[in-house]
Amino acid sequence: MNQFDEEIIRQKQYFIKEEKEAILKLELEIMSRKRGIAQMQLQIRELQE
Repeated sequence: MNQFDEEIIRQKQYFIKEEKEAILKLELEIMSRKRGIAQMQLQIRELQE
Protein backbone atom coordinates (compact mmCIF):
# COMPACT_ATOMS: atom_id res chain seq x y z
CA MET A 1 0.00 0.00 0.00
CA ASN A 2 1.43 3.37 -0.94
CA GLN A 3 1.04 6.74 0.74
CA PHE A 4 -1.74 7.75 -1.65
CA ASP A 5 -3.84 4.74 -0.59
CA GLU A 6 -3.13 5.45 3.09
CA GLU A 7 -4.27 9.05 2.68
CA ILE A 8 -7.52 7.95 0.99
CA ILE A 9 -8.16 5.49 3.84
CA ARG A 10 -7.48 8.23 6.41
CA GLN A 11 -9.89 10.59 4.69
CA LYS A 12 -12.61 7.93 4.50
CA GLN A 13 -12.16 7.11 8.18
CA TYR A 14 -12.50 10.81 8.99
CA PHE A 15 -15.71 11.10 6.95
CA ILE A 16 -17.12 7.97 8.61
CA LYS A 17 -16.36 9.52 12.02
CA GLU A 18 -18.14 12.73 10.95
CA GLU A 19 -21.16 10.75 9.74
CA LYS A 20 -21.34 8.78 13.00
CA GLU A 21 -21.28 12.04 14.99
CA ALA A 22 -24.07 13.47 12.83
CA ILE A 23 -26.16 10.31 13.38
CA LEU A 24 -25.63 10.52 17.15
CA LYS A 25 -26.75 14.16 17.14
CA LEU A 26 -29.89 13.21 15.20
CA GLU A 27 -30.60 10.33 17.60
CA LEU A 28 -30.29 12.73 20.54
CA GLU A 29 -32.67 15.16 18.82
CA ILE A 30 -35.19 12.34 18.23
CA MET A 31 -34.97 11.25 21.88
CA SER A 32 -35.48 14.82 23.01
CA ARG A 33 -38.54 15.23 20.80
CA LYS A 34 -39.98 11.90 21.96
CA ARG A 35 -39.57 13.05 25.56
CA GLY A 36 -41.33 16.32 24.71
CA ILE A 37 -44.19 14.41 23.09
CA ALA A 38 -44.47 12.12 26.14
CA GLN A 39 -44.64 15.18 28.42
CA MET A 40 -47.38 16.71 26.28
CA GLN A 41 -49.35 13.43 26.33
CA LEU A 42 -49.06 13.37 30.11
CA GLN A 43 -50.33 16.97 30.36
CA ILE A 44 -53.25 16.13 28.06
CA ARG A 45 -54.15 13.13 30.25
CA GLU A 46 -53.97 15.31 33.37
CA LEU A 47 -56.25 17.90 31.76
CA GLN A 48 -58.76 15.23 30.77
CA GLU A 49 -59.09 13.93 34.34
